[in-house]
Amino acid sequence: MADTAAKIKDQATAPLHSWPDDVYRILKEAGVKQVGMVPDAGHSRLIRAFDADPDTRLVTLTTEEEGVA
Repeated sequence: MADTAAKIKDQATAPLHSWPDDVYRILKEAGVKQVGMVPDAGHSRLIRAFDADPDTRLVTLTTEEEGVA
C-alpha cells in the first residue's frame, strides 16, 4: 500500500510530458543546432527548451515568410 501511495505522489509532482518535449528530443537527436521561430504562446514550452539549450541558436523571426527568405 505504501508503494502505491509513493508512486501516486511521484506522478503528481512530476512535470507533465507533452508533445513539445518529444519534438525537442527528436530535433536534438537529429543534430539540429539552429532554430527559427515566431513567438507563439502555443509553442512556448518548445521555444523555452531551445532557448535554454546552450548548444542551440534560437533565431526570432517577425513573420514565417522571413524564415523562408
